[in-house]
Amino acid sequence: MRRSHRKSRKGCLECKRRHIKCDETRPRCINCQTVERECSYPILPGTDTGSDELSRSPADHLSVAATPPSSGAGSASASVASFSGGYGGSASTMPMPDVTPFPVPTGYQDSEPSSPNVNMVHMELLYHFTTDVFFTFAPSGDTTRSFTMNHAFGEPYLMYQILALSARHLSVLRPHREAFYHHHAIQLQTHALTLFNSIDMAHFDAFIEKRVPLFLFSSILGVHALCDTLSYRDAEFPATLTRFVGYLHLHRGILGVLEGHMEEMRQSELKPIIEAGIRLYDTRGSGPECDEILRRLESRFSQDDDHAKEKLHGLRQAVHRVQFIFDATSSPTAKVQMMLAWGNMLTKPVMGMLEEAKPEVLAVLAYYFVCLHLCRKAWIAGDSGRFLLDSLARYMASLGPEWSEWIETPCRLLNEADEREARAGSDESGIGSQEHQPQQQQQYPQYQHSSTRITTITMPARSKFTISHPSEASASLEAARIAQIHLLAMQINPLLHAQFPTRKSQDALECFLARDTQQKIGPLQTRAHRDEGIWVARLEGEDEIAGFIRWEYPPPNVDRGKGKSDEDKKKKLEEGEIKYLAGCRREYLEEYARLASEAKERSGFMKIRCWHLTFVCIDPKYQGRGAGSLLTRRLLELVDDTQEEHGPLPVYLESTMEAVPMYERLGFKAVDGFEMEIPALGMMSGEDEGKAEGEKTTYREVCMCASTAEGAVSVNQPARLKSLSRDYSTYRVKTVFSCNCASLQVPACSSEFSFIAFLPV
Repeated sequence: MRRSHRKSRKGCLECKRRHIKCDETRPRCINCQTVERECSYPILPGTDTGSDELSRSPADHLSVAATPPSSGAGSASASVASFSGGYGGSASTMPMPDVTPFPVPTGYQDSEPSSPNVNMVHMELLYHFTTDVFFTFAPSGDTTRSFTMNHAFGEPYLMYQILALSARHLSVLRPHREAFYHHHAIQLQTHALTLFNSIDMAHFDAFIEKRVPLFLFSSILGVHALCDTLSYRDAEFPATLTRFVGYLHLHRGILGVLEGHMEEMRQSELKPIIEAGIRLYDTRGSGPECDEILRRLESRFSQDDDHAKEKLHGLRQAVHRVQFIFDATSSPTAKVQMMLAWGNMLTKPVMGMLEEAKPEVLAVLAYYFVCLHLCRKAWIAGDSGRFLLDSLARYMASLGPEWSEWIETPCRLLNEADEREARAGSDESGIGSQEHQPQQQQQYPQYQHSSTRITTITMPARSKFTISHPSEASASLEAARIAQIHLLAMQINPLLHAQFPTRKSQDALECFLARDTQQKIGPLQTRAHRDEGIWVARLEGEDEIAGFIRWEYPPPNVDRGKGKSDEDKKKKLEEGEIKYLAGCRREYLEEYARLASEAKERSGFMKIRCWHLTFVCIDPKYQGRGAGSLLTRRLLELVDDTQEEHGPLPVYLESTMEAVPMYERLGFKAVDGFEMEIPALGMMSGEDEGKAEGEKTTYREVCMCASTAEGAVSVNQPARLKSLSRDYSTYRVKTVFSCNCASLQVPACSSEFSFIAFLPV
């Protein structure tokens, strides 16, 4: 059967012949680059070479990630207007000189149409990567930087990831514009992964020159992935471990494509990197920091059991490589490089133990967290080492006194490092040259217990939230805040940007949500919709709402479609149904509603009474402190307390892939799911927002239910759930980047390249 495709009026002749979508990159599109085919474009009659309607150049191809054109016009006009206005004058009031361009040499033919569009944000990101980000990990890496950029200009997926990492770095260095740069980091990385997924993996086996940019892509993506993983502040350690294991699977999987090509790669441009990695690990760790954990592991595992010996061997290797990091005190940059590469060197048995959260491997992980703390001046690490060790210490204490003893030494090592710093008055763990040392080092908000000594006995308390109904006295203000949180929490969800792709449409959505929420605030007897509820969470002693939960509850023997007057219906229509909001993409709203309804029908919940949990949204600045879990638990308690003839009703919800782990911990189980194709890139910052489709990506949701009444509902696992089982079984791998890695397909691996994955020289 011929593959379906979207028509491309200006695509290359080869893609038209093969009936596939052309991305119109010139001089060779990505499809032709991938399969090494000749790429040529038809000459369109009546084409004006100066028109913005011409096919995009490679520079234009890059520009769609952050500022897509609104109506055929490029983003350059807005950028130039903003730039000229920065000098306090208007371009229209300044006399323009009479400039005549130099004549084109005789016989010259331009193979690409001219285009004046320049994306200034991307120029800033590219400059920042070459002058700052690269030197964070490679202070003397001019050679590596040069061939990295050469490959980036030939492989768009690598270029997008470079820009994404640069944006992520700037989100750390410039906290006043953190949201702006973080948004660009997510969007650019999403497009990088979309392009990467479009390439046949066999392509990398056939062409060795294609493996070099893949290696560079893996390294840069890995840095970005680890940064995002360490930025989370999950309230419970199992959730933290899930994220960390997911990051490891993601990065090790991409490196698996290079399996078996070590010798060939050593003869390529990567030779300096590979040899530097070998030199970095050609000696055995000699320090005493890890002696105790080695003794404990030796006595724990039997030498007679082959399976136990394999685990012990892998754990020994992991410990020795942690010791390398402790020993690298004279080279802070080497310390960071080894810290970044450590996870890729874990053996398969050790990875299996991590997935099962075995206490022995968690004790080894505690020493790695100390190394993260020693690298805390690196922007990628920040104060994550202390937070992670603190969280792990609480978890190990819950397993019993024996396991608390296993991590007493790493807790002591971290505290001693802080004491040495206090005595010296400076941090010994600074990295990189002073020339390239960022002024703003702290990556994340300071962990509130960072000044306390970590112990295995007394653990710091979690943030405390109070749950209540929104205030009736301040209903309009409360509703506005809830609507604001809704938009803030959903910014990382690509579906929001598909349905509401412009800033104007999202503003309209926020106003709609505020009006809709205000109707639901107040006593049950006076609410416009008595079958819907909302609670809010606030930090103890504070007035600001940190998050909210919304649900629907069908009262018994009540037809919700009746009982509304014509006046009520008229008023609702005048206020505007959500799919009629200005600037929204109705087709994605209707498609989502259809798929969600079909999934609910398939799972059997359309025919029975059940609670429907519609939203749990937490303001990003309060995320990771347990507010979402607490709100959901309180709703489950309400469900249990509600008197029903046959016991508590089940609770049904549709979850994003990122939220599935939290709901599973609360007792929810997957019963169905659905997916839809949406634009990979949605709303962009700036005034030139538009509706250009660009690339597509697959958005997925999991339908879940929780029921305290055994047998209250019988749900058959449909065939669709089996067809999506890969996504449900591996969603933990995909939550590392919030939304933007949801469709990355990579094999599992034990790569011989893992030890040099982050080692530019």
